[in-house]
Amino acid sequence: MAKRIGLLIVAVVILLGTYGTAASAHTKTSVLQEGADRAAVLFDPLKPFTVSVFHQIGEPALTHKFLNSPVYRHATVKITMSGTKKYTVLYNVGVRLKGTYTRKFEKMSLKIKFDAFVKGQTFMGLKRLTLNAMMQDESQVREVTAYRLFRAMGVPASRAGFTRVKIDGAYQGLYLNLESVDTTMLKHWFDSTEHLYSGKRPCDLTPTNSCYVASLGNADRTDVLTAGKLHLLSGKAWWQAFQKASDSERVLRFLATEIFLSHWDGYGDYMRNNHYVHFDKDGRFTLIPWGMDQTFPAELKHQLTWDASKPVYLGSATERSSLITHCLDYRPCHDRLLYFGYVASQTANSIDLTGFKDQIVAKISQRRFAINDTSKIPQKIRIVQRKWITDYLPVSRKGLLNFLLLRSPAQLQVVMPETLNIEKFARPTLQPVWEPGVTVSYQWMLDSKPIEGATKTTYKILDEQLGHKIKLRITLKKAAVKDTVYFSSTKKVLAKALSFTPIPTMEGKAKIGNTIKAVTGTWDDQVTLTIQWLRNGNPINNATKTSYKISKLDFDQHITVKVTGTKTGFATVSRTSEPTKKVN
Repeated sequence: MAKRIGLLIVAVVILLGTYGTAASAHTKTSVLQEGADRAAVLFDPLKPFTVSVFHQIGEPALTHKFLNSPVYRHATVKITMSGTKKYTVLYNVGVRLKGTYTRKFEKMSLKIKFDAFVKGQTFMGLKRLTLNAMMQDESQVREVTAYRLFRAMGVPASRAGFTRVKIDGAYQGLYLNLESVDTTMLKHWFDSTEHLYSGKRPCDLTPTNSCYVASLGNADRTDVLTAGKLHLLSGKAWWQAFQKASDSERVLRFLATEIFLSHWDGYGDYMRNNHYVHFDKDGRFTLIPWGMDQTFPAELKHQLTWDASKPVYLGSATERSSLITHCLDYRPCHDRLLYFGYVASQTANSIDLTGFKDQIVAKISQRRFAINDTSKIPQKIRIVQRKWITDYLPVSRKGLLNFLLLRSPAQLQVVMPETLNIEKFARPTLQPVWEPGVTVSYQWMLDSKPIEGATKTTYKILDEQLGHKIKLRITLKKAAVKDTVYFSSTKKVLAKALSFTPIPTMEGKAKIGNTIKAVTGTWDDQVTLTIQWLRNGNPINNATKTSYKISKLDFDQHITVKVTGTKTGFATVSRTSEPTKKVN
């Protein structure tokens, strides 16, 4: 059996291969990929380690009855690294059952919390292990594959590998080792780890929904309830508010990936179940996936398809989430979601999701991931042998991929930068999903006339173009079809942008009679700096020197300093410091 397990794990890893993380605008991007930290080895599917859990002296044996409680029980854990005799023993570790529906299975899914009783205790930098029995994933590759795709799409998601589990000396089988969504995981994706909420059916971002549980952060769920007010808006107003309230690109990537995987047990389009909502330092929320043993469903009622323009389940969509509902009702969001569905299909190609079935069959022949009668595993927890190859791939998969690949948006969106500056590149944001047979050409225009040789997707602005207007023309050609032409918005070329424009700071205490000094920082060469002191954001008369003496007029007010940099041929830039505390 161990040999069979090893063969499948090798096959999975070979097939998944390597990939680059999709770009996503946010304060912080994961630097781990699949792992450069100490704990990375624990999420390598090629190297399943062993976890042995023992009840502590004086405690009952680790049975369902003893563990079936939200309270962590005392245990000793021995972790043996793959292919070695090296092991680590941790004492007084917390252990409990995990899962809701899966608690009834004999093969127990476990939560192991290293610091449950010993403050600061960790293993390879991890505070806990989440060990899924995979009783609802007979293929034992669904979750590994799904989490990898989310991560490849630039969506904050857990890492996943394999481990072998023993409980009080009895071998339980192969488990999924899933990275817990906690502060250790979050810090690799976000600037803040203080505001995290777990969502289970029927959680949704609406004003009346109060089922979210604070995993980290405000127990009164103030921020998640505030986000729920988005539901009261519609159309353009909703779209603008959604973009301000969320990391919208990551949220749409999350939703599109759920749809691609037919993750009916997640948040988006059926159950409003397994997911997390995280709020970063800037107050914007992001969705984090969870519970992906139900991806790639075999049952038709749980599979996702497309009806010309919208994603729908073949069963019922009565519990469709508010975010999906609003997005599908507003064309710019709808097209963006569709585009990320296309990106998901392309990303899946890069990690060998398409053709996965045939390649696995070729690698492991007709072997099944089952526990045979000769194993040492107790009869009562043997995994039923099933035709898992056909079980974990959706019937509608081909149709979904073809739809995404063939369809192009009704209107191409070409978003130009806010400003075009001399010596900077014009880099428009393109959202194309081209149908097969289409050729695309680009032409930059100066005052509505073609610029010779400017036929790439980016264009460097020249000095002599100051004050002139630039736009991009995109032409789509297809045999026997009339050409389709799109134009970007027109932008006026502005002066060059300064490279170094630091935000000033202040030295000294804001007390009446004290003198505070402006620290301008280092600007570009030959920049002339002017200073203006402000009281509650309003200029103070004659306060234009590098220092300012605080007077009685400043009592109970906030003081800031604004530094303005000017340079011939360059755009003027002003930077304002953070305010002082109220003057006393």
